[in-house]
Amino acid sequence: MSNNCQQYSAIKENIQKLIEQGKTEAAEAILCEYEGINPEDADIYSLRASILLSESKVDEAIALLDSVVGKYPFNFDLLYNLGFITEQSGRNQEALKWYREAQSLSKPEHETLLAEALIRLGNNATHFKAGNQKKLAVFVKQGLDSFLGDIIKSLSSEYVIKKIIVTNTKQVDEGMEWADICWFEWCDELIVHGSKSPLAATKYIICRLHRYEVFTIYPSQVSWHNVNKLIVVTSHLVQLLKMSIPDICERVTVVTVNNGVNLEEFPFCERKSGFNIAYIGYLHLRKNPILLLQIMKMLVNLNPLYKLHVAGVFQDDLTRIYWNYQVQELELQKNILFDGWQDDVGEWLKDKEYVISTSIHESFGYGIAEAMARGIKPIIHNFPYAKEIWHEQYLFNTAQEAIEMITADSYQSEMYRQYIEENYSLTRQIDAIKEILGHVGSNSRTMNNLDTVISATQDFFLHSPQELMEYDWKKAKIQIGKRERMQGGKELFEYILINSKKKNLILTGIIYSHSTKEWSFPNIVDASLYLEKIRYFAEQMLNYKDIVYNNNIAGFVFDRALAQDIQHNQLAYLWERAIPATQFMPLIGYYQIANRYRFIKRYLNPKDVVLDAAAGYGYGTAFLSDYCKRIYGLDIALDNIKFANNSFVRDNLSFMEGNVTSLPFPEDLFDTYISFETIEHLLDSDVSLYLEEVLKVIKPNGLFIVSTPNREMRMHINNPYHIREYTFVEINNILSVFFRNIEYHSVVGLEVREGIDKRASNIIAICHNRIEGT
Repeated sequence: MSNNCQQYSAIKENIQKLIEQGKTEAAEAILCEYEGINPEDADIYSLRASILLSESKVDEAIALLDSVVGKYPFNFDLLYNLGFITEQSGRNQEALKWYREAQSLSKPEHETLLAEALIRLGNNATHFKAGNQKKLAVFVKQGLDSFLGDIIKSLSSEYVIKKIIVTNTKQVDEGMEWADICWFEWCDELIVHGSKSPLAATKYIICRLHRYEVFTIYPSQVSWHNVNKLIVVTSHLVQLLKMSIPDICERVTVVTVNNGVNLEEFPFCERKSGFNIAYIGYLHLRKNPILLLQIMKMLVNLNPLYKLHVAGVFQDDLTRIYWNYQVQELELQKNILFDGWQDDVGEWLKDKEYVISTSIHESFGYGIAEAMARGIKPIIHNFPYAKEIWHEQYLFNTAQEAIEMITADSYQSEMYRQYIEENYSLTRQIDAIKEILGHVGSNSRTMNNLDTVISATQDFFLHSPQELMEYDWKKAKIQIGKRERMQGGKELFEYILINSKKKNLILTGIIYSHSTKEWSFPNIVDASLYLEKIRYFAEQMLNYKDIVYNNNIAGFVFDRALAQDIQHNQLAYLWERAIPATQFMPLIGYYQIANRYRFIKRYLNPKDVVLDAAAGYGYGTAFLSDYCKRIYGLDIALDNIKFANNSFVRDNLSFMEGNVTSLPFPEDLFDTYISFETIEHLLDSDVSLYLEEVLKVIKPNGLFIVSTPNREMRMHINNPYHIREYTFVEINNILSVFFRNIEYHSVVGLEVREGIDKRASNIIAICHNRIEGT
C-alpha cells in the first residue's frame, strides 16, 4: 500500500510539473490514465481544474470543482483550490465562502496559505472567522438536493456549511464528527443511521420530512430521542405520520416550515386568459395522468387551440406507454408538447396562462407556486389536505370543474402573485429556519455537550488513587483498548492493562488533541505518581500504524485468548459485553451508563448495605462503593465476576457469582437493591421469582432501583439477548404488584429526567414501601 501511495504521489507531481510547463495535453493524457487506476482520488479534480485554469477556462474549472465538492466535503485542497479560482475570477464573496470551509478543516501547515488569502481579500475578509461560526452539515442523497440551494445560500453567511452528497454511511459519520449542527434533508436511511450514531447525543440534529417518507418504514426506525427538531413542510404530514407513530409529537419536537419560492427568480408578469397550459414535474401514476389527459381532451373538444406544455419527464415505463397510447387514441398529438426539464422554469413560463396539477397527493408543489408567482392561474386537483395548502378557489374535484375554471372569464394575476408572497415566499421560509437554528445555543443539548460528556466520564474514573498506587506495574501491558475520534480534532484513548499477576487496570477518559498535540487526563490520573506510565501507554496507541476505524472507533486486542473469545462470540460482545475502555463501549454509551450510576448515588447513605445485581463487569458497583458502608456485586456470568475481582479491590466491596432468581443472602439485609438492565433478560415465569427475591432481601423500608430499556423507543432494535422489553405501562403493571410507591425517571438523550417521558431510551424506577405477602 505504501509503495502504491509513493507511486501515486510521483504521478501527480509529474502531472503538476507538466501543467506548470504549459504542456496541458500531456498532463491531461497522464491524468486520464491515472484516473483509470485510482478513480476515487479527489486530487484528480484539482489537477483537472488546474489544466482548465491554465487554458483560461475559469468558469469550467469552477464548475468542475463545484460539481464534486459535495462528494469530497472534507478535502482541504479541493476547497482551497475552489476558493483560489473563484478569487481569481473576481468573485470574492464566493471565494470567502470556500476559504471559510477550508479553514474549518485546516491544519497548522495550512495557516500561512489561509493568512495570505485573507490579505489578498483585504476588507472583504472581515467576517472570515470560521472559529466563531457553527458548522452545519447537510446530508442528502444524490439527486435529492434540489430544494436546498436557496436555503444553503441564505445561511452561508452565518454558518460554515457543507452539503454532503452521501453514497455511503461513512460520509455521515465523518460529517457528524465535523459538524455542530446536522441537517438531514429527508427522513430516510441517512437519518436512521445518523440518529443511532454514538455522536448523535452531542449534536443538534434536524430532520426535514417532505412527503413520501411518511409512507415508508424509515420514520419508525429513527431514534427520535436523539433528534432535536423534525421539520415538516406542511402540517397534515404530522397526521399521516401518526398513523405509524401515534406518539411522534411526544418523541420529538415537530415544527412546520412551509416551502418557499425565490420571488426574485420568478418576476411577476400581468397576463390574461389564453390557451397555454403548463405542467411541471415528473409524470407517474401519483400525478394522475389519466385525469390530466381527460381534461385536455375535453378542452380540445371545446377549442383546438388549447395546448398542454410539459416541463418534465416520465418516471416509469408504464406511465409513458399509457400516456403515448392515450395521446394517440384521443388524437391529442398536436395539443400536447413535451419540452423536458427546464433549467430556467421562470423563463419557460413566460408565455403560459395556466398551471395544472392533477396529483392525488402533494405536500406542496413548487411548480404551482412558481407559476403563481409569475401571475399564472392555478388549476389544482383537490387531493386530500389540499385545502391546507391552497385556497379553495384554486381547487377542482371533477374534470368538468377544471374546464370551467380554465374557460372562466375571471383571471387575477396580481392575486395569484400575492398569495405566494403572503404564504410561500423564500424569505418566510428562511426566517423560520433561522428561528429554529437560533435556538441551538440555548438548547440543553448543544455543541458544548461533548465537553460535558468528556468531563463527566473523566470524573467517573473507575480506580481510586490507592488502587493506582498499589497496582503492580511490572510487566504491565495493554490487553485491549480503543481510539475513538471526536469532533474538534480530539480523540479518546482508553485501554485495559494486565500485569504479571493477572490484575487489570482500566484507564478511561484520556483525551488527545491533534491540533495542539496535548493530552488531557482524568483528575485522579493527573494527580497520580504514575501519570507518565499511563501517558506512555497512550502514546504507544497514538503511534499505531494502519489503523482501521469503524463508526469512528478503532479497536485493539493484544490478548490471544481474548481475541479468540471475541471472534467466537462476536454477537455477545456487540450486544451485551460492553466492557469499558474497549471498542464495545462508545463514549456516549459509557456516559449514559455512568450518568445513571451518578444519578442513583443520591439514594445511598454512608451507612447503607447495598446489592448490585446483575453487576456485569463490576465497574458501577465499584463506583457506588464510595457512597455506602458495604456493597455486593452479583452476576450469573463467572467471567464477569473474575474480571471484576481482578479489577477492583476495596475493603467494602465483594463480587460473587449468583442468580437473581435465587439470591444467596439472608432476609432483610439490604437498604438498597440496584438492578440495571436485568429484567429484560428474564423469562416471564422468572420475573415473579426475581421480584420475590427482591422483597426477601431488602429491608422493610428498603429501596429497589431498577432500570430497563423502553420498548417504545426500540421498535426496530432486536437485541437477541433480550427475552422481553417493557414500556412504562408494562413495567408499572409488574412492579406495582410488589411495591406501593414507584417513582419514575426517564433517560432522554444525555439527561435523566424526572417522570415519564415516552421518548426515553431507558426507564428508571425507584420502588419503595414493599407489599408484604406477595
